[in-house]
Amino acid sequence: MADEFGELLKGLRQKLGEEWTQQKLADEAGVPVASVRNWEQGHRRPDLGFAFRLARALGVSLDVLGEVADRNPLRPGTAPPPGKKGRGAGLTGVGSKGKGKK
Repeated sequence: MADEFGELLKGLRQKLGEEWTQQKLADEAGVPVASVRNWEQGHRRPDLGFAFRLARALGVSLDVLGEVADRNPLRPGTAPPPGKKGRGAGLTGVGSKGKGKK
C-alpha cells in the first residue's frame, strides 16, 4: 500500500521514461533496489542521505521530496515546527560535507 511519498517517488521515476525501472533508479542513486521498492510501496521512508541521492538521480530538488515528508511525517517529531510550512523544512543541511577521510 503506497503512501503519498511512495506515489510521488514512483511518479517521478516513471516520468523519466520506461527505461527508468526501480533497478535503474537504485543504480543511479547508489542505493539497494529493495530500498527503492520499500519506499515506493510505502513500507519505509528514506533517511536524509538517501533522499538527497534520490533527488539528485531524479533531477529534482530535495524540496520536492521534502514537502511530502513534511505533510506526512513517518514518526512524531519529524514535521517542521509550527509556522514553518513546506519547502522541505525537515531536510535542510543535507548537502553539507561534514564527513570525510582523516
